[in-house]
Amino acid sequence: MLGALADLPPWQREALLAVDLPASLVQYAKARGMSPGTAASRLRIARAALARALRRR
Repeated sequence: MLGALADLPPWQREALLAVDLPASLVQYAKARGMSPGTAASRLRIARAALARALRRR
């Protein structure tokens, strides 16, 4: 799993790891100057990319 995560682009890794933070997704988005919708979309895309990477392994 860590290898698949390491193969993702940095923005996707960051989005996936952000869900483990004590801050909410809204707080994460505001801290990075993006809308909560953008943060949620990036998270959805990153989850799909990680799932594809895991299936390939």
